[in-house]
Amino acid sequence: MVYHRLNRDTLPKVRGLYLVRVLDVARAEVDRLERRVNQARLEGRTKEASRLHRQLDEARSALQELEALDEALESLTRPSPRARQPKPGASWLEQKIAEVRENGYNPVIDYGVLVNITPLKEAGVLHPDAARVK
Repeated sequence: MVYHRLNRDTLPKVRGLYLVRVLDVARAEVDRLERRVNQARLEGRTKEASRLHRQLDEARSALQELEALDEALESLTRPSPRARQPKPGASWLEQKIAEVRENGYNPVIDYGVLVNITPLKEAGVLHPDAARVK
């Protein structure tokens, strides 16, 4: 992602253009594996059923991660009445981070990388290496 192209629409676009499709594929894979596990069990193929069940567990886990990401992105985009407001006398950094998250994630490029990615880091939607940005 190009940092200077971040705007209020970035997260909804990620969800609507990309994540929805990935979620659909992941859900279809879980459904397919559930059917195959059940069919193998009905036909008495226990080894195959066991192998498929392990694959099903992995697919379910992946789906749960994707759904958690979708939920986190969605929560970032909506205004929150419980949004953390900076305390009186807060630093410039704390004030600007609050401003970026105030009415749903709305990055202000002029505030810099740290201000704009802090809400994303706190929501857990970035790669762990993003924690190095301080």
